[in-house]
Amino acid sequence: MGSGGDLPVHELLRTCSTRLCLPKDQTIHVPGTKDTNLYYIEEGTVRFSLNSYDGDEKILYILGPGNFFNEGSICCPQEVMCHIYCEESSVILKVDSTVFRTLMKNAAFVEALFRGLMCKNNLLEQEVSNISFKSCKERLLLIFVKECCKDKIYDHDWYDVKKRYTHQDLASIIGANRVTVSKMIGELCEECQIRCLNRKIQVNRKALKRRD
Repeated sequence: MGSGGDLPVHELLRTCSTRLCLPKDQTIHVPGTKDTNLYYIEEGTVRFSLNSYDGDEKILYILGPGNFFNEGSICCPQEVMCHIYCEESSVILKVDSTVFRTLMKNAAFVEALFRGLMCKNNLLEQEVSNISFKSCKERLLLIFVKECCKDKIYDHDWYDVKKRYTHQDLASIIGANRVTVSKMIGELCEECQIRCLNRKIQVNRKALKRRD
């Protein structure tokens, strides 16, 4: 096949990949897996996490449509280090190593690939910074702030949080337990930084301004 000319990256990948329709909670990789394919998320979200010997989960990041993963293994074959699975029903495009080498001749593809790598690098740098300098409660609030939808404001002061997290999800992200998360959510509500309305979290616009 050719390198794809001026086709948009998404359309280009559709022409040279295997389309996988995966259900919620479908495992894609477990630690120790060897896989030299590149993956692209077309629909849905994919979670990347580490598990302790006791079974505790630490979420590294959650990627949505337009993101690649397994870039490291396709460039330099190695074992997968984390547990990768679908957080919801997802459509994944799988690109084999031979096709990948051809795609590397396409400037738009290379740019998209490196943009994705930089995005993940930034996420991990932010996580290291948060762990080093922010309390658990500050990190919890930051999760809600990042997921705010500013399209609509309620009661002049409140924005919806787009993504719904369970207390276990939040505990896995910030490195705490569910009881601690429940307590911190209560404290943030008392401080009027967030509120729970109809079982949904909303963030006060003043909390957003302090972090802009």
